[in-house]
Amino acid sequence: MEQFDWYYMPQKWEHKIALQDIKESEKILEIGSGFGNFIRMVTKEKGNVIEGIEINESAVLKSQQRGLPVKLIDLLKIAQEFPGHYDAVCSFQVLEHVSNPREFLENMCKLLKPGGKLLLGLPNADSFLKYQFNILDMPPHHMTRWSPSTLKILPNLFPIQLDHIKFEPLTDYHVYGYLGAYFSIIVKKFELNFLNKTKMINLLSKFLRQTRINKVLKGQSMYVSYTRK
Repeated sequence: MEQFDWYYMPQKWEHKIALQDIKESEKILEIGSGFGNFIRMVTKEKGNVIEGIEINESAVLKSQQRGLPVKLIDLLKIAQEFPGHYDAVCSFQVLEHVSNPREFLENMCKLLKPGGKLLLGLPNADSFLKYQFNILDMPPHHMTRWSPSTLKILPNLFPIQLDHIKFEPLTDYHVYGYLGAYFSIIVKKFELNFLNKTKMINLLSKFLRQTRINKVLKGQSMYVSYTRK
C-alpha cells in the first residue's frame, strides 16, 4: 500500500490539530509513524524531542534515511521498557488497523506520565463512510470501526479523561466519494431514479469544490485528545 502516494500522506489534517495540543519541551512518541512526516513537522514547528516507532521495515528505513528518529519496534515492547516516560503519545490512522485495540490503548496509556496527552486520529464511522462500500474500510485492512460515541466511553475503560473531539472538514479529494455515498440514499428517498448518477456527482463535485462549501461539511476523519489520570 505504501507505493501509493495517498497512503503515507505528507500532511494530514489531524497533524495540524495535534500540534495545538502539544506543548514545547514535551517528550513525544508517535506510534505508527510511517515515513516520519509528523515527526518532522513537530521538530520544525515546536522543537520538541519526538521519536517514532513503526513495524513497517521499509518505512523505518526511509525515515532513518531522512535523519528522523524512528525505530523498528512494536508498541508492547517499548511500553515494557519505558513506562511513564512520555508527555504525549500519539497515533494517526493506525488504531483502526489493530486487531487488539484494547491492548494497544492500554500500552499507549502505560507509556504516558500522569497528565500526559493521548492523541488519536482515525476514520469516523459515523461519517459518509457508513454509506460507502469501501474494501479498504474492511478486514484485513481496517479491523475495527470507531465513532464519536465510542471515543466518549473509552475513559470508562482506561485511566484517561476526554479533552475534546474534533472533525475533519470534507477534503477536496473526498468530495466525489462523499457524494457517491449519499447519492443512492437520496435517489431512493425522493424517487429520483431518472437522474444520471455519474453526471450529477461530477457536477456537484465541481460545485462544492469551487464554492468551498465542502469545507463546512463533515469529512472522513476525527481527532481526539485525552489526558492521562
